[in-house]
Amino acid sequence: MSTQKRARACDACHSIKIKCPLGSTGEPPPCERCTRLGKECIITPPKSQKDRVAELEAKVQALTRLLEAQGLASLGSSDASDEYGTDQTRALDSGGGFIAGTKKRRLEESRSDRLMGTESGSRKEITQGITAVSYGNATSGLDQIVSVEIQARILHRYTTEVYPQFPVLALPADHTLEVLRSSQPRLLQAITYAVGWPVLSAEIQDNVAKLLMSDETAMAAGEKTLELVQAIQMACLWYWAPKHHKHLAAWQLIEISVDIALSLGLGGPTPFASASQTIVKKGESVDTLGSWRAWLMCYLLSHVASIYLRRPNANIWTPYHDECTAMLEYSSQSLPGDRLLGKYVRAEHLCEQVVSQLQLNNEDAVLDISDPAVQTTMQTLQNRIVDWQAHIPASLRLPGLLFWQHVATIHLHESVLYTANNKRSFAAPFVAERLSVTDFPAPAAVTPEHVSSLLALRTACHALLDIFDAIDSQALLALPTLLYIPRAAYAQYILNKMYIACVAAGNTFGSVLNADELRVDEYLGKAIAVATRLTAVVSHGAPASMLIGTVRTREWFQDYKATVKTSKVYDTGTAAAYVHRHEDPEQWQPPQGLLDDLAWDDFLLMSGAEPGVPADSGFNDRFANAATERFAHDAPLDGDFEL
Repeated sequence: MSTQKRARACDACHSIKIKCPLGSTGEPPPCERCTRLGKECIITPPKSQKDRVAELEAKVQALTRLLEAQGLASLGSSDASDEYGTDQTRALDSGGGFIAGTKKRRLEESRSDRLMGTESGSRKEITQGITAVSYGNATSGLDQIVSVEIQARILHRYTTEVYPQFPVLALPADHTLEVLRSSQPRLLQAITYAVGWPVLSAEIQDNVAKLLMSDETAMAAGEKTLELVQAIQMACLWYWAPKHHKHLAAWQLIEISVDIALSLGLGGPTPFASASQTIVKKGESVDTLGSWRAWLMCYLLSHVASIYLRRPNANIWTPYHDECTAMLEYSSQSLPGDRLLGKYVRAEHLCEQVVSQLQLNNEDAVLDISDPAVQTTMQTLQNRIVDWQAHIPASLRLPGLLFWQHVATIHLHESVLYTANNKRSFAAPFVAERLSVTDFPAPAAVTPEHVSSLLALRTACHALLDIFDAIDSQALLALPTLLYIPRAAYAQYILNKMYIACVAAGNTFGSVLNADELRVDEYLGKAIAVATRLTAVVSHGAPASMLIGTVRTREWFQDYKATVKTSKVYDTGTAAAYVHRHEDPEQWQPPQGLLDDLAWDDFLLMSGAEPGVPADSGFNDRFANAATERFAHDAPLDGDFEL
């Protein structure tokens, strides 16, 4: 019988389950990875079974004494696990799903009970075994802002509430808080920043944002790792702009993540792969599934930014994207959440196909939808939308995924609203001040193709907003802000543009589409109701802050509706085909407290400072604090509209 000692991996490599050279060669530390990353390389001697049992018994006794000292011994272990679960119930099970016994925290409970330092007794039990050991500047900086106990609650929220809705970052079952703190502290910062605001106060959330979102030069100049790419992507998806801080816009973060991913070789066999690809694949990039997810999210985020800003997407779809998506969906090593993520990526690719083939990002191209060639292209794209929907299995038909069908349909038919000069107005921000009442389509001959697109556009906008309104608060707060809130605002924006095209002086669409059937006021009211609902849960959250813009849009719509009805142009019959169903415009006041302490900077998704992009295409110039003050006094914002 051989007495030779078995080679062991170092603790750092073992904690994240990657291959360590010491485990195969038996050499003494440090290993190559720890040397490269500047980590302390230690090999902990194995413990005998007897020692492990004694250690666990000692921990149980210590926890029991602690519970008794705090008067919580009467709470059974089942109570604590029901609210938060043990480490095992908080984590993914071996199949990648969630253990059925875990209960989700109620988001509609008292807001004060969720703020820092106001935990209930059952919440304390989940965090009592956690130690505040600092693992360097990244963890110590976060610890100074958010306690370790609150970090545990936020991580629990991600795994139980956010991941099932949008599985962008799959944490292995053994990635407990201590593992993240010791091996991936930047990722923990990003999770705290992205999904922590229902738990944190506004002030603390701002401090977390400032900690994570340093200037782009520092991010780009730092060590390039898969962890950094994933952290930036989390920040982009749940973007939150801290107050009184030089904003690092979402599109800048997206470009940084793409550049780092390319330098790491995550883009596959492309000309951009550098010499560092070999080094990465020996170390960090051993998480192949994580690399595929990160590269696909680079594509998804790049396209989202390009369509919001209406600029070409440099990160185009390649066969390697197809390969990564197929592997996520069908590989035996993939987690169940990976299949859902693959469907999200394919949905965004579907939108890109519509945008690119109909040249929506080309300001100089205005297609005639009655052209047979254009109709052939639109029919082909419509078939792809139907095909995408048909390939979604029943188990994945979540509202957040079906939402994309209507996004693609809106893009498919929005060309019916284009003129030679208004195409730029379809870029963000989607606010009332960008709605022109003079530049709208009015073809001399309204064709069946125009009618078909108008009806399809109306139906898609209504369906998208109905899905958005039906999503409960918990799920809506868990979905990525960048992907959903602006698209709901865009659907409202399109309805307003359709209304103008049906009632404005000189219109021709009003003869074939009754503007009342657009139900603009009703759907704006639904969006305000969603904002009110979210504000009741957490007043400083980015989704609620963004939806507040609907208040101004509804005011604009009601003013415009009243003006059109009483104008001489209407009386002379230029728009006589349009008949109002309501004699008087509805009198409406914003819900009490909805506009209190509104931070318009939270509306920031992108900056207009990008070279070649007009400043008015970004949220920064439209929603400054000065604009908020003018809005509060009912004075017009810059860029007044004419009635």
